[in-house]
Amino acid sequence: MSKFKFFAPAVLVILFEIAVGLMLLIDPVGFTNSVVIILGILFLVLCVICLISFIRAKKNEESGTLSLIGAIVLLIIGVVFTFFSQAILTLIVALSLIYGIILFVFGINKIVYFFAAKNQDMTASWLNLLGGILALILGVVIVIYPKDATEVLWTIAGIAMLLEAVIDIITVIHTASLMKKVNF
Repeated sequence: MSKFKFFAPAVLVILFEIAVGLMLLIDPVGFTNSVVIILGILFLVLCVICLISFIRAKKNEESGTLSLIGAIVLLIIGVVFTFFSQAILTLIVALSLIYGIILFVFGINKIVYFFAAKNQDMTASWLNLLGGILALILGVVIVIYPKDATEVLWTIAGIAMLLEAVIDIITVIHTASLMKKVNF
């Protein structure tokens, strides 16, 4: 096996990580919208495959019915993702808002627990109080700015993808040097 064939999958993954990371850094909302639309198109293609399976499965009623049900579900998801991608993005922002509310409640809970434990002469870590304050603050920020919080999360994901690409590049270089030492 040549070294190129050995490293080709890793190189493709690295190129994918770099491309996605850069796109998330450049335009996180636009890129995510494009991904949602592409997923919608893939669901529509799978819908067609299920319909073909349904048409071919006339002899076996049960598998034909499952194929038809699958096609209908995929059609609905595909249409929503493809033609209503902005609604999906709004749903993602709404989920961020819900997450912010949950963080807020957990933050209050940790703070209350800390002071209740202190009042009952139980041991309570200051880290628990600090974590509660941080969760409370982050929850408030996310609730006030859910769209911005979502974009920041996508940007962080882009940075993480680029860092992962760097780690993968270092791994490939290290593996190649090891292979060279053992005359692979």
